[in-house]
Amino acid sequence: GNRMNDRRSTARRKISQLLLSLSTSTTIEWITKEPFIAGQTLTFKLCKRSGQGFDAGMLSVGVEDPDGKSHETVISDDVTNTNTKIVQFTTRKSGKYDISVQMRGYHVFGSPLEKTVLSGDVSTLKSHIDKQENRMLMPRDVSQTVTIVLRDQYGNLCERDAYVHEQGLRIHIAEPDSVDEENVALSVKSALRAGCYELSFIVRKEGYFDGRITYFDQHLSDADLSILCVNESLYETVMKNAEKKSSHSYFEARLLDDLKGHSKPKKVYCYISPKQISIK
Repeated sequence: GNRMNDRRSTARRKISQLLLSLSTSTTIEWITKEPFIAGQTLTFKLCKRSGQGFDAGMLSVGVEDPDGKSHETVISDDVTNTNTKIVQFTTRKSGKYDISVQMRGYHVFGSPLEKTVLSGDVSTLKSHIDKQENRMLMPRDVSQTVTIVLRDQYGNLCERDAYVHEQGLRIHIAEPDSVDEENVALSVKSALRAGCYELSFIVRKEGYFDGRITYFDQHLSDADLSILCVNESLYETVMKNAEKKSSHSYFEARLLDDLKGHSKPKKVYCYISPKQISIK
């Protein structure tokens, strides 16, 4: 009985050693070179130094994306070498990917490992103004700031190349239907949150203006501004009244256009609260 148990124990130990030897003799070699960029299909190959090819049932590959979700992988044969397998997976999210490669439950040499995927190029369709700051009341000759969130085509924050992004962001301000831009003082700097950039600007003239933000002359489609610039005294009065809950304070204004298509400016009354503007 004891001899039989010893033989079984020895056999299990030898099998474990064999499987461990098979796993450690298998290496990971990356075909795709770093840096990895979101949107790329990443490829690496598994190379076994000994034995007669791969047993499909022995191999297990797992990839987790930055959210901890399991990522689909495609494993294919290398037609030039039976001791090699090709593994591919396509990235969308930027961040750290956890990769695990096992042979019958044993990690191959170099597994588990972690790889970082960087965000892609700035997308003018996905980038936007932060926190719905697209309607602005501002005092003349006083700096105001809007925060721009730069994202790639998959919605990842563009965290790298901050200096390049700062150089590329510009704001263009003009009266409605005018091609003549106002002379605006502008400064751009990275915000504390990665991928966000603060555009501080000064308007020297009172009036209503349309604002467009561009990135290297490409219009950010979700970053248009409606700007009402007034003198500092009126600005302070509006802000004080907006903080009150009274519905009796109002401001006279001219409605330049309305939904009925009237082109002549119309006198209206604006009631301003912390949450909304009512026009009567």
